[in-house]
Amino acid sequence: MEKNNTSSPTLSSIHDSEDSLLTWSSKFSDKSSFLELDPSHLILTYKERVTGKPDNEPASVRSSRPISPTTGIFYWELTILKKGRAVGIGIGNSNATMNKLPGMEKHSFGYHTEDGSLHKGTAALPYGPTCTTGDVIGCCLNFLDNLVFFTKNGLRLGVANKDLLNASLPIYAMVGTRGSGDELLTNFGQGPFVFDYLSYFQEEKAAFYKQLHEKSSIRGDPFVLEMVADYLFQTAHGATAEALALECSGLEFIRQRYQRARPSIEFRQGLKVLVLEGRVDKVVEEVEKRHPRMFERNPKVGFFVQTQVFVELIRSQAPVAETVGFGQSLLLRYFKSESPLSYDYQNVLEEAFALVAYHDPFTSPVAYLLQPFRREFVADLLNSAILEEEGESGVATLESVYRQFTAIREELHAQNCPSLIFTDFKDLLGKPTKECAQEDELVSMETDPPHMVT
Repeated sequence: MEKNNTSSPTLSSIHDSEDSLLTWSSKFSDKSSFLELDPSHLILTYKERVTGKPDNEPASVRSSRPISPTTGIFYWELTILKKGRAVGIGIGNSNATMNKLPGMEKHSFGYHTEDGSLHKGTAALPYGPTCTTGDVIGCCLNFLDNLVFFTKNGLRLGVANKDLLNASLPIYAMVGTRGSGDELLTNFGQGPFVFDYLSYFQEEKAAFYKQLHEKSSIRGDPFVLEMVADYLFQTAHGATAEALALECSGLEFIRQRYQRARPSIEFRQGLKVLVLEGRVDKVVEEVEKRHPRMFERNPKVGFFVQTQVFVELIRSQAPVAETVGFGQSLLLRYFKSESPLSYDYQNVLEEAFALVAYHDPFTSPVAYLLQPFRREFVADLLNSAILEEEGESGVATLESVYRQFTAIREELHAQNCPSLIFTDFKDLLGKPTKECAQEDELVSMETDPPHMVT
């Protein structure tokens, strides 16, 4: 059977939010004693018996953990390596018995391959084709649409159940068999599927966002574009914001705002360049000229800027006397007993001073202080402080929305919401209308790279 390799690269990230994919449980309460598991817990074998009794006792097993509705869409497949009498594939809760096939009692539901029937309780309903050795049977749980369907050799067999979310207990994957020598190979995403799961997932995602945007006016909304422009202003990416206004018709107010904010943007851009180049001492001079005593009014920012000056002296291998002298001035300024920063930033300053003790500070345990991201941290901190000094908010509206979005995602996860799988911030915002859709060009502008929210 030919595998569909298109789904495997992204399956583990889409399919299972845990550290590892599902396997079958080996617990006594989760597996019939008639079944054997290989070391991977993915191959099931019905044990040969020597008791003289018929080798046709039903035997089932459930997955190592329940399937969370927050997966949105969960899919797995079973390959029949050797078929004896019957194979049942389906789902069940923790009360399902392991001495019956899935669907043969009220706590489980299953598709039986010997006659193609569906079972929920004991009633048999016609559903799909029979299956034998070599066939691949799949089971898909779509929590978004509240349904279950099965597949055979990559083809969908139709809806089998429409009350998936009515279960009062967590749902587990289940498989059962009753026949000596039966051997079944399971794929919970450890390899590519026969069914084109990724295409199905993308179709469902597209349908979800189509319905969402039909009910929402957010796509192309000037307010959204203004929020993006505001973020670009806040982070001193004015050229990109101006380009956004030029590309989007009817948004003259964005360009007007850019013209008003241009002096501040250019000043903050210049400071960021200086910090990223390691010329932090020059930054201190420029800030004092434009906003005298700002570092006294904002001691936290002053502390990190001055500490970065010290780090840059070490990086540039400045004369020892100059480096030590500046370090002593930091101690006098920030380690006074009455200073509120004495305890909060003691560890930061101690680690900065530790750089001096190493022959090669770039390979020392505190070498992270010399990494580029520390310069970026100081540059962002300084940018926010200057915005506040000028009467602006230090946090962009878009950033606040993103934080709220993150909080909502956490609540959705706590509520086991199936649509959580599709709640991507970029997708929810939508793309601008056609005349504004120059996103790739704006993002790739070399002179004004975008600052990504993380």
